[in-house]
Amino acid sequence: MNLYKALNIEKQQKEMICFIGGGGKTSSIFQLANELKQQGKSVLVTTTTAIYQPTPNQYDELVLWEINGKDFFRYGKVKSGITVIGGTITAESKLLSPTVAVIETIFSEKLFDVILVEADGAKKLPIKAPAEHEPVIPRGTTKVVGVMGIEVLEDRIIQETVHRWELFCKITESNPCGKIDIDKIVKLILHREGTFRGVPVGCCKYLLINKVDNQQRKENALKIVRRLKGQATNLKGIIISSVIKQVFNLIEMEGGQ
Repeated sequence: MNLYKALNIEKQQKEMICFIGGGGKTSSIFQLANELKQQGKSVLVTTTTAIYQPTPNQYDELVLWEINGKDFFRYGKVKSGITVIGGTITAESKLLSPTVAVIETIFSEKLFDVILVEADGAKKLPIKAPAEHEPVIPRGTTKVVGVMGIEVLEDRIIQETVHRWELFCKITESNPCGKIDIDKIVKLILHREGTFRGVPVGCCKYLLINKVDNQQRKENALKIVRRLKGQATNLKGIIISSVIKQVFNLIEMEGGQ
């Protein structure tokens, strides 16, 4: 199954999909963008925080809003393919947000078929707990994908493995340097201040368990799925994935938005 099918992206409906969490947000976004491009769709990739500058093979057009953003839209250059829009690029090669208001305007004017937004940061770590100011989700968002990397299971709760490990300990009732087990991961997903903190009512929510690259990790992912089934998660589905292998399996959840 392709990722765009797992997320039930319909042909006619305009979508804005936000990715939050850790463990492969950016790679998931560009995997999805490429799939949609192959379907002939116009795709915008952007961020409400900051991402590392994409490489030229990942997009068809790069627009820096503070430099040529207005001209880009004035001359009607939007077409099928992948457009990346940022505000500017820092000295550290980070692409900053073009502001949330710009993203919301682009979506309301239906300039692209699908907008994909990286809506928080995780410092390339597999799992995170969100701070009070996270995530930054634009108005009009239709779907939110919470991402985590299964490889973190059995690791210790330290700053090298968990982004905002102090908040992770608070939410999951854990001790620093304790082991990350399935109980803690489930607590993080279910807690109102956890993975899906601040997601607007009405957004379809998906959990994407990434790095499921071998049988043991698949079994662990399925254990998480079994623990979440029957809980009041409001998840539309859980995607067990290996982005690097381009393998995506959707498990639909009852009662999801």
